[in-house]
This record gives sequence, structure tokens and C-alpha cells, in this order.
Amino acid sequence: MGGPRLTPDQLAEAARVFGETNNVHEAARRIGVAYETLRDAFARERIARNRLLHAQACDRGLREGRKSLRGTVTLVDSLLAQPTADSPGMEPRDIAALLNAKTNAVATLDKVTARVDAQKLARLTREKTRAEIQLIRDKIDGKYVERVSHEGLSDDDIERRIAEKLRRPAGDDAGGAAGTVGAARGTGAAGEDP
Repeated sequence: MGGPRLTPDQLAEAARVFGETNNVHEAARRIGVAYETLRDAFARERIARNRLLHAQACDRGLREGRKSLRGTVTLVDSLLAQPTADSPGMEPRDIAALLNAKTNAVATLDKVTARVDAQKLARLTREKTRAEIQLIRDKIDGKYVERVSHEGLSDDDIERRIAEKLRRPAGDDAGGAAGTVGAARGTGAAGEDP
């Protein structure tokens, strides 16, 4: 996993020193870390910045591409609408070529839209996966407690049960871990109401 991460203050000071000296060794010496640590931190920052710039450029390109495609479709529509009964104005093969161009432009616009939707879905899927992993870690560490339904119990009954549970010595649960699970669910070790 590597060594400890630098604090934002350390990174800011290192960036200031690097700006003055153009020397990573000097910046690392002044903030009191190893050269490799600072070099890796700068690389992580550069990668994060490049990812952000790339994402912004892709978004801008997709917006401009959609706008251009819409303009192309509008132009083709206007060219197809021009001929009248008196003056057809265009050869049948030209009309077919324009219709083909419009079809291709609309298909490309659909692909661009699908790509944007796929990017949004991928981002949501990554966030969901991270949340699920964190939930599993919390369950392993014992930080997560399943929700318990206390339907039909008043607040006083719930508070009384919690107080009784807190007053019991740690090893007093009948059945060890099963008693703990049963107590969390509001039942005793044998499934009876405490």
C-alpha cells in the first residue's frame, strides 16, 4: 500500500518550494520526507489533474459534437424541404444521399447520447460498489448493526430492553454469540421474549 500520505499542507509547501527551486529533492528535504514519497505524491496529483482535464475535454467534445450533429440534421431537413412541385431542384440520388446523411447523423447522435448515459451509469456503479465494499468492511469490523424492527413496542419498552442489555456483564449472555444475536433481535437465545 505504500507509506503514509502527505498532508495537504505538506503538499502545498512542497509545491511552493518546487516552484521556487524546480527541484523535487530540495522540496522533499524542506518538508522532511523522502524524495520517492514526494515524487509519488506529485505523480498522483498530476494523474488526478490529468483525469479531470480529460473528463472535461470529453464532456466539451461531446457537447460540441451533439450541437454539430443537430445542426447537420437541421440543414439536411431544410435542403429536403426546398423542392416544390414546380421545380424539384434535386436529383433523386441527391435526395437519397441527403437522407442517408441524415440517418447517419441521427445514428451517430444516438451513439453519443448512449456513451454519455453509459459514463453516468459507470460512475454510479463505481459509487455503489464502493459503498457495498465499505458496508462489508464495516460488518467485518463490527461497526455495522442490522436494523431491528420493534413493531408493537413503545419507546419505554425499547429503552428498558436497552438498559437491561447494557447492565448485563459481558459474559452473561446465555449461549455466547447466539445470545448476543438473539438479544439484538429482541429475543432470547431460545427464541423467547426476554
